Amino acid sequence: MSSEIVLFITSITLFMAICLVWGFKNLPNERWQIFATIPLIKDETGSWRGLNLTYYGILSATAYAFSMSIMVILLGSCHIPLSVQMRHIIPIMVVAIPASRLVAWLVEKKSSTFTVGGATFTAIMILPWVVIGINSISHFKVPIFCFFAAISISYTYGEALGRLACISFGCCYGKPLSQSGRLINRLFSRFHFVFHGKTRKVAYASNLEGEPMVPIQAITSILYTAAALAGTLLFLSGHFKSAMLVTIVITQIWRVISEFFRADYRGEFNFSVYQIMAVTAVAYMVIISIIMTPGNPSASPLSLSADSGLYSMDSAIYDGMILYRTVTTPDIPEGLRQFWCPSVIISLELFWLITFLYTGRSSVTASQISFHVVKDKI
Repeated sequence: MSSEIVLFITSITLFMAICLVWGFKNLPNERWQIFATIPLIKDETGSWRGLNLTYYGILSATAYAFSMSIMVILLGSCHIPLSVQMRHIIPIMVVAIPASRLVAWLVEKKSSTFTVGGATFTAIMILPWVVIGINSISHFKVPIFCFFAAISISYTYGEALGRLACISFGCCYGKPLSQSGRLINRLFSRFHFVFHGKTRKVAYASNLEGEPMVPIQAITSILYTAAALAGTLLFLSGHFKSAMLVTIVITQIWRVISEFFRADYRGEFNFSVYQIMAVTAVAYMVIISIIMTPGNPSASPLSLSADSGLYSMDSAIYDGMILYRTVTTPDIPEGLRQFWCPSVIISLELFWLITFLYTGRSSVTASQISFHVVKDKI
């Protein structure tokens, strides 16, 4: 393993560890739900009605931006130009991000709720066909399993970091220890969450403010971080299919298991729609990985990568150049070079801002603001 890969993996590990430890310690406290309030309309009492901006939005936007950064670096390490990456990823994001609210409305009958599970399922379903469709009309053919693996790994990092947003809002919460078995109580007697604040979902939806609860969000974050790191190592060793399957299987199977330890509303059935989606997603991607493997009689001719870590690209015209490329393993310095340029950084900042404005404007909380002069300061 090269020193560049070791340094890259170590840096990500330290970043994730710092974020998660800080989040687990601080975010259940009441002050970490509302970030700021913007006065909008003055009422008859002289106070202002405010729009609440949440830490949920900040943390969600940060998770999305970090996930996108990882994707750019991994695909860049395979010498896939940024313009080609965006050509494939933008259609997926355009469909998947609104699906986070639409699926929550269909399953939970709530128009102001987001569900990462719904967005993930939608993205997984359309991912192969978006890549194949764009490859069919593009001169630059993206290696399918390389792209799948990069998307799956970056999603897993995003989910791990994004669970901090759930802690801040008090959603996706585990069962109270008082309603759990002896083994669960023993395991989490010291490490559990206690949420404070009546505007948290755990308080207004389930009346569980102040209750010691199974820290299911933290368990998910830790497990997903480990899965993403394992997937990154496999990817950078050239084992794209294995990297994809490891991250997809672990995240979606844990999605099924974790819901048995959750207390929030997941629909009318014991086995929720989200669990069905997760099982379907695993089966779907396993089938896709078999069908699209080169050498399989039914494989797509656009499947250019195998699990051996080797893929080749026939001559193609891209931006006026004829490309002849054979890549044995990803080149992480090349990925970092593509990432560290002004256009990418500015685009990620704009992406962060748009995501924050979409997810951070609270529609389930309200506020009243009053202003006065501090006479001692005059």
